[in-house]
Amino acid sequence: MDLVSPDTEQNMKRQQATAEMAYASRQLVANLIRVVRGAGRPFQLGDQCADFLNAAQVYRAAHGVWPTEEMHDWLSVRGKADERNLVENAYAEKMSGVDDIIAGSLQVAASRMLDQRAQAAAAEREMALGIDARERALDAMRRAIQLEAKTREAADRRRSPRTKPKS
Repeated sequence: MDLVSPDTEQNMKRQQATAEMAYASRQLVANLIRVVRGAGRPFQLGDQCADFLNAAQVYRAAHGVWPTEEMHDWLSVRGKADERNLVENAYAEKMSGVDDIIAGSLQVAASRMLDQRAQAAAAEREMALGIDARERALDAMRRAIQLEAKTREAADRRRSPRTKPKS
């Protein structure tokens, strides 16, 4: 008697293959980024490449195709939009600016490796826009904090009884 249907078993294999592929991708890319910036563990790259290729083969066997769109999700360094909806506007804008700085920085690094000056220049503009957006958001956050402090002080003054100074 088979307790697990073949469909469920295939689904479990797909889920496992997807999880392993996502993990191997992140491990390899994260280490590559660290190596590019002058840190990381270059001695692990060979094993991580092999793990990535093995996971890719298992993924293809389970799904019938190579991962494509999923790779963007697994390897994205941008903050999640849902998380941003839970925070205040200025904070979300600040994090969006940070995302642009990170994306631009990675593009600058890749463009420098391939001596692609036009792409590097575009990436530097993306970084500059991200820096500007982050600074505007930080200014808005500072103004909001100052306004809140002034409002609190005014409310405290209204609540406290006015006493005459002793003579």
